[in-house]
Amino acid sequence: MEEGVLALDEDNRIQLSNRAAARLLGAGVETPGANVSAIAPGLVAALSSWRHHGYSLSEPVLQGEQGEYRVRFQTLDPERRRALAFLQDLGELRVQVQQEKLAGLGRLTASISHEIRNPLSAIVHAGQLLEEAEGLQDGDRRLIEIIRKHSGRLNGIVENVLQLSRRRSAERQSVALQAWLEEFRDSFAAQHHTEHFQLEIYVTPPTLVAPFDREHLHQILDNLCGNALRHGGPVRPRCIAIHARRSNQGQVELEVRDNGQGIAPETANRLFEPFFTTASAGTGLGLYLCRELCEANQAQLHHIPSSSGSCFRIRFGVAHREIA
Repeated sequence: MEEGVLALDEDNRIQLSNRAAARLLGAGVETPGANVSAIAPGLVAALSSWRHHGYSLSEPVLQGEQGEYRVRFQTLDPERRRALAFLQDLGELRVQVQQEKLAGLGRLTASISHEIRNPLSAIVHAGQLLEEAEGLQDGDRRLIEIIRKHSGRLNGIVENVLQLSRRRSAERQSVALQAWLEEFRDSFAAQHHTEHFQLEIYVTPPTLVAPFDREHLHQILDNLCGNALRHGGPVRPRCIAIHARRSNQGQVELEVRDNGQGIAPETANRLFEPFFTTASAGTGLGLYLCRELCEANQAQLHHIPSSSGSCFRIRFGVAHREIA
């Protein structure tokens, strides 16, 4: 992973730069003599602090044209007038971490497939044979139903874990959100045609575009909207609203809101933990998988506390120039 490098003089003018720095901060850094103050004010503030203290208190995380980056400095003279700035693209770093996690997960799921699914299949088969036996009492049938129910839940957990390792790498494309969300609304309504709910979309401006893998985005929104239907409590009709807009920082954001009973604070703190669930039939992997898919697409998924209902926000990463 190539680091961005800037050589700066005592007046914060750029003497040298590489392509990685231009990708992170914009083409302006490729102009020799350009003042970095006008291009990256946050970088200059971090540089001033480094010069003042004589060392870096930390490696600050800053926002560039192509996403977040971490910066560190190295002096070129004893007085620290001239310096080298090294910029690390956190988006690329997260992708590398994600790939390493998937590699480890692949090894784990290979073990799960053998160590859990084989005895689980035997339990399920034995339960089916018991169910076919003659002269069963009501108590026996209740016990068999418990076996069937919890074997199914365990199999669902295994399937979700296997899905984490089987999924393909993210193929980010420029998604026109207005048209894509209209298609998703129609698909979700057809899938849940027996439910009584409203799904509304608001995209401002209608031309808004976000970089994401389309299949992954569908999987995430299907999970978030499905949770709103399943876990929203007794409120009817259920209303789900999807809002897409730019934040004050210029990043594209998408929020999924509902008018349900909301999420208790003690539960909200654990929402994205694997295997955490408040539902008797849940696996506790849905939101964890959603966050993993977002990270694979250089995006972030958060629960936003709300006075009514629940709200989840996707903050998309910045689209690189090569995304079509």
